[in-house]
Amino acid sequence: MLKSPTILLKQIEKAIFPNDLHLKIVLTGCHNDCAKVRMHDFGIIGMELPQYEKDRCVSCKACINYCNKKSVGTLRLTLLGRTRKKNPRLGEDFIKWVNAKRAL
Repeated sequence: MLKSPTILLKQIEKAIFPNDLHLKIVLTGCHNDCAKVRMHDFGIIGMELPQYEKDRCVSCKACINYCNKKSVGTLRLTLLGRTRKKNPRLGEDFIKWVNAKRAL
């Protein structure tokens, strides 16, 4: 889960506004996308890094894929979603497993 979404949102606000851009920006600390992040122009989803636990291993190899990528981030950024009535569209993943500093 994202530990300080308010601080990150304030930093995003300083970077983007004041501009004439009309953007819908959503941030959620829930990796289940409870805030419908993918339905907005720019979305940030807080995620946790996978942890290997020998007792719970079912040989799905998720931990191996994680180690191969050497993931170190905590966020997933999505772009280009929209909620217009005629043609709604889910946002696409732009960056997966990025830390807050690089996201800005």
